[in-house]
Amino acid sequence: MTCPHCLGRDVGRIAPDHYFCWDCCVEFARDGEGWQVFALDDEGQLLPLPVAGGEADEGLLEGCGNG
Repeated sequence: MTCPHCLGRDVGRIAPDHYFCWDCCVEFARDGEGWQVFALDDEGQLLPLPVAGGEADEGLLEGCGNG
């Protein structure tokens, strides 16, 4: 499986049809038409992100632990 946001392959399942990408630190879930991609803000809210190789706001990805 690849991440629909960064196309990375370091993906883990966190719930049925709900995944986390360790390459770009986003959560994504299957919806009826494809994927919904989310970043976590500082308060733990899920914020929608673009799909298919888009770049996320770097401030949302701080604290991912891959650095």
